[in-house]
Amino acid sequence: MTMWGITYKFILWNIFILVEFTFLSYFFYLTIPLRIIKSTIVLFFAIFIAVYFLYGGSDKDRFNSLISAIETVILLFLSLSYFMIKLKPAAEPVNVFTPIFLAVFAILIYVTSTLFLYIIANNLTPEQFNKYWSINEYANILCNLIYSFAFILYGYQKKYPSHETHIVDYTSPNDR
Repeated sequence: MTMWGITYKFILWNIFILVEFTFLSYFFYLTIPLRIIKSTIVLFFAIFIAVYFLYGGSDKDRFNSLISAIETVILLFLSLSYFMIKLKPAAEPVNVFTPIFLAVFAILIYVTSTLFLYIIANNLTPEQFNKYWSINEYANILCNLIYSFAFILYGYQKKYPSHETHIVDYTSPNDR
């Protein structure tokens, strides 16, 4: 890392949080079909942007855990909303081996692994911060492995599409 990057690493981290939250909010906006959840995403995004610009530049010398904790709680809510919608009792079976399902699962694993670390990060000494930050690193590795599997699965499903359907239409004479 350059001297500029070392000097401004927490500012860069705050910028990364903003970009990450923007992309993930848009991802959930596209994948969750319910209108109420889409409205909630827009509301959460507005609240996050307001908090980001109020508190984003307040602490340039250490990790800003307030912004990260708020982001993590919002992403946890969106991930759980996706799963509640996707796994609700329905006539057709749920396929958990879809790239979107795996991506949301990776997000859920990451945010649940790091939520309490982000909440207490500002209260840790530098030695404790370095000691416990490995939780974030391991969660990041696991999340990226699941993302990689989702991308590989997407490529495989695109190359070899499944032509069979598991849905039976009992009104059709051919399905009786």
